[in-house]
Amino acid sequence: MDEEVEIVMPGLKYLTSESEHICRLCFGSTEQQEVSLEDSVKLQRPYLDESLTFASMFSELGVFEEPSLPQVLCMNCATMTINSYLFKKLCQSSNENWNMSKKPRTE
Repeated sequence: MDEEVEIVMPGLKYLTSESEHICRLCFGSTEQQEVSLEDSVKLQRPYLDESLTFASMFSELGVFEEPSLPQVLCMNCATMTINSYLFKKLCQSSNENWNMSKKPRTE
């Protein structure tokens, strides 16, 4: 099957209400297991401690809110969303720490 058809067909099935189990990001099936964009996750790292929804992470990562698109993710995309968000926060924390260490010390 042509790669373009593999991507377009699930989208068409979603838009025609033939299937509601389509991942928002990869167009894969979520029939076995899915994560809602409104589900919350608790993220705890040395540089981060917060609870937020996948929709909030999307917003931080620049993924536009679009109610007409699927509001669920497959497990792979949910994991990638969390890892992408954590990486962005790690980079921000690292920049802040380096900027603080470069400031001249007054004695």
